[in-house]
Amino acid sequence: MGAIKINVKIPLILLLKRRKTRHNFGELFTPAPFNRPRNAMRQVSIFLTALVAATFSYGQDKPNPQLEVHLQTVGEVTFQGNGRQDEAGITAEDQQKTKESLTQWKGPTGIKIMTNPKSNGQELTPLIFYVPNTYDLAFEVVAGNITLKNLARNIAGTLQRGNLQISGLGTTQTTASSVRLRTQAGNINIEKSQINGSIITQAGDINLTDVQGQFSLLTAKGRIAAAFTSGFFEGQKEPFSFGLPAGDIKATGARAGLQLEVSRGNILIQKSLQLIMATASQQGDIRLEGVAGQIRALTAKGSVWAELLPEVAKQNQPIWLEVNEGDLTVALPKEWAGVLVIDASQTRDFEKPFVIESTLKTDLLVYEDQKAPKGERVARTLRSRQVLGESKSSIVLKVRNGNLSIKTY
Repeated sequence: MGAIKINVKIPLILLLKRRKTRHNFGELFTPAPFNRPRNAMRQVSIFLTALVAATFSYGQDKPNPQLEVHLQTVGEVTFQGNGRQDEAGITAEDQQKTKESLTQWKGPTGIKIMTNPKSNGQELTPLIFYVPNTYDLAFEVVAGNITLKNLARNIAGTLQRGNLQISGLGTTQTTASSVRLRTQAGNINIEKSQINGSIITQAGDINLTDVQGQFSLLTAKGRIAAAFTSGFFEGQKEPFSFGLPAGDIKATGARAGLQLEVSRGNILIQKSLQLIMATASQQGDIRLEGVAGQIRALTAKGSVWAELLPEVAKQNQPIWLEVNEGDLTVALPKEWAGVLVIDASQTRDFEKPFVIESTLKTDLLVYEDQKAPKGERVARTLRSRQVLGESKSSIVLKVRNGNLSIKTY
C-alpha cells in the first residue's frame, strides 16, 4: 500500500507507520507529553473523517458503507457486529430513549449519528450500535467505556476517557480488520482478533489475548502484555513469532514451535514440545514450564528457569540456556543422558561467591580463580564438559554473575 498524504494538521503522535515484517510484532513508542488544544475535539473529528476516507477507500473501486458516530455524551457504548443489512446504528428501542439526545440519519455513504448540541456532556444509559458486516466503523466519544465485538471491517476511533474492550475483530473473513484506535486515558483489552494497524493509549495498559496480525502498540504510561492460549495454537503448522520492545509474553500449548522476544520484560512458556526460542535482549525473566524439543533461552539480565519434560531424553535435540547477569535453574528428568556443558563465571562481588549446585551425577564442579599478572583476582570461572550416558542429546548451561542450580526429578 502506497503512502497517503492527508492535508490536515494533526498531532504527530497519531501518525504511526506500521513496521513491515513477516512476524507478529507489537511496537512500543514513548511519545512526548501530549497537550490537547481547546479545539481538540474538532481536530480529532476532522482527522477521523480524513483518516477513514483515505484509509478505507484507498485502492478500492467502491468504498465500504460506513457507520459514523460522534458522541459528546458520557456513558457505556457497544458496537456490535451484525450480519443483517437492515439493522444498522441505534436499535428502534434505543432511538426512542435517545430521541432528545441523538440524531441518526442515512446518507449515500452510510449512517451517521450525532449528539444534539443541548445534550453535550450529558450521561446516557448504555447504548448498543449495530454494525453490519459490510460496514466500516468510525467513532468519536468523549467519555465512557467502549466495547467492540465481532466487527468484520475497518475501524477508526478515538476516546478521550474510558476503557476499550475488543473481541472477535477480523474473524469473520479471511483478511484482518484494519484498525486505528486511540484512548487518551484508559486501558485497552483485545482478545481473539485478527488486526492490522495501531493501538494507542496515552495513560493505560494494553492487554492482548490470542491476537495476531501486523500492528503497532503505544502506551506512554502503562504496561503491555500478550498471552496466547492453547486454543490459539490449534492447527498450528509452523513456528509462531511474536515480540515486544517492552512488556510480558505468555504462551501455552504451542504445537509447532515458538519464537518470542522482548527487549525489557518477561517471557513465560508452558507445555510446548517443539522448537522454543525465548530472548530478553536487555532485561527480563524467562520461565519455561513443561517443555521439550530444541530450546534456546537467553536473558541479558534476569533469570532463566526451565523444567524439561522426560521427552528430552529421547528427542536428541540441543538445549542452550544462558543468563548474562542472574540465576539459572534447570530441572531435568533423572534418566536424561547426553553431553552436559557448563560455562560459569563471576566477575564481581568476589567476597560473596555465587553457588553451583547439582543433584545430577556429575564430576566435582569447582570455580577456579583467574588472576592478573600482578596477582589480583579478576574473575572466577568454571568450564566443564561431561558425557553422561550414551545419547546424542546436549545441554549447554551458561551463567555469568549468578547462581546455577541443576535439579533432577
